[in-house]
Amino acid sequence: MRLTGILVPLVVLVPAATASAALGPYPFLTKSPYMLKRPAHEHCKRDYARVTKHVRRGSKRIRQVWCEYRIPTRTELSVTPAPGPQGPRPGEVIVGADVSFKFGGSTEGAYGPVTVEIIDTATHKRIVSFKQANGVDCGIAMRPNPAGTEETLSGIEVLGTMLASWPPCPMATVTKPVADGAEVVASFAQASSYAASASPPVPL
Repeated sequence: MRLTGILVPLVVLVPAATASAALGPYPFLTKSPYMLKRPAHEHCKRDYARVTKHVRRGSKRIRQVWCEYRIPTRTELSVTPAPGPQGPRPGEVIVGADVSFKFGGSTEGAYGPVTVEIIDTATHKRIVSFKQANGVDCGIAMRPNPAGTEETLSGIEVLGTMLASWPPCPMATVTKPVADGAEVVASFAQASSYAASASPPVPL
């Protein structure tokens, strides 16, 4: 009888462990999805995303609209002068984007790339964009031409102290008028587990 009492809980725990593994590293943050009965007139709750599914009922395929939970995220962007042995390097900056989410009293980094965009503040048009791994900082150089009319922006490796160095930002080399300002914004796209978020713009 004692052997039976020990084996029963073990049989029950195996499916539970398998289900938790399928939900990713934070299964306790996942909330149950629900189906909209009148999708044309209903909206998903906050932090839920609309997902269209097609299910087979006999010989027919039926369209259903579900609301699936996305963990809220926060995207933060920093732009700081590149450090040099004699002070900040002229025309070089370090760009860093971090996407995180909170549970309880802890903060964790979200999985997935961050999109960084540089925008011309005079024309309000995007100059260039690139994707960077979450939490990885990179270097950008801004060099004016000899006439002082145009400025070239490109990724550059920043060799810091023995404790830190930064790779070049994976961006195309672009130019803009020197008279036009530029700002940077970072965004995190919605994924199967996480909600989308964007940072406020930061002057470059």
